[in-house]
Amino acid sequence: MNQQQQLDKGLALARQGHLKSAVKVWLAGLQAAATLYEEVQYWALLGAQIRQAGQIEQALTMHTHALHLSANDRYLQSLLQLHLGLDLLALSQPDLAMRALRKAHDFPDIACCPILQELISQIQAHLGDYAQARVALELALELYADNDLAQAHCSLALLQLYAQQPAVEDERLVRVIEIASRHLHLLEGDRQQMLIELGRACRIAGREAQAADYFGQALALAGAGLPAQHKPRRLSAIEFKLQQITNEIEIELLREKNAAQHQQVQQLETVGFRDEITGLYNPRYFSMRWDALLRQAEGGKAVCLLSIGIDLYASISEVLGKEAALLIYIQIAQILQAECPADAILMTSGTGAFELLVLDMPKQTVEQMMARVQQHMSTLEQGHLPEPLGISIGGAYYQPGETRDIFQLRANLALFLAQRKEMNEISWDGEL
Repeated sequence: MNQQQQLDKGLALARQGHLKSAVKVWLAGLQAAATLYEEVQYWALLGAQIRQAGQIEQALTMHTHALHLSANDRYLQSLLQLHLGLDLLALSQPDLAMRALRKAHDFPDIACCPILQELISQIQAHLGDYAQARVALELALELYADNDLAQAHCSLALLQLYAQQPAVEDERLVRVIEIASRHLHLLEGDRQQMLIELGRACRIAGREAQAADYFGQALALAGAGLPAQHKPRRLSAIEFKLQQITNEIEIELLREKNAAQHQQVQQLETVGFRDEITGLYNPRYFSMRWDALLRQAEGGKAVCLLSIGIDLYASISEVLGKEAALLIYIQIAQILQAECPADAILMTSGTGAFELLVLDMPKQTVEQMMARVQQHMSTLEQGHLPEPLGISIGGAYYQPGETRDIFQLRANLALFLAQRKEMNEISWDGEL
């Protein structure tokens, strides 16, 4: 097995969620490397795994070391600059990350390399530029035309980007939905996540029946008790190899983090988790807050999630135009904000859709709050609408032991039932 085959084999294993096996393949290649130059791509990939495991400073050290070994190879320099950009973003250094991104674009053939485009997409997404992130990932998807596993991985990432900023042309969205569904069987550890993202994408596209089917499949997988994907462990073998080569670097010192830096990272994440249209939190904010919410739920607080959809939003956009539909979307967002209690979390889950988390609020109070929202909506100017403006609402209360995805799935399915019944009240999970 030559060097490129070794790299590709490890990357394929990583895409399938077999991170431990991937790292073993890359370590074997690293040990077999005849020159320092041949080690560069292994350091790039291993550093990325270290970053995902939370060892950010060590990943930065590995990628800096690899950059010094890259000589004058412009592709490798571009690759390492992009990895350094992701390391710097994880360390709350967006200005330095942007500088690394600009240096990476010195490689003239960067638009022809799907791996580089994937990394560019990750950096742009971290910086909140979802439009550019989508462009890069869509290009990577095209360039991976002969690599089904890479297409599966990219289509999953692309659907997640569409959920962040779902204002996307229908043809592009439908095409990615088709690619993702066609390659679903290739994703082992990420199959449930792909089903969830397919469900969300179908909701954005107005395909409610398909969305419910994908959400149902994801819920069935969860119910079957499939083992959760394990996160990469601390890789002592990599640390030992790193210390052999870069013994002049004080790794332990670089690992030190003070409380002020940690707070800055949290503040940066919070600022970056906003929807550009409404100013509401986007779905990534729910992921960030989940552990804290889980602790509150385990402490005895009732956690209620409402999944809210504007009725016939896709039809309004098609008939009256996207600008008129966005105006309605913003107006309803403002009404929801005005009626939410101070400790509630209101998020956009896609253009025309919202998620609302409320704490320690019984069903009757929740229903009264949403009745006020609908009353305020009735006062909006609706003379240009073919039908009165309405929203459908699905609700679920957190159940001990369930994951965030399952909690969301129950609320999403309840919303689907509410839309099917055309009821003017909340459809609660478990109440058919």
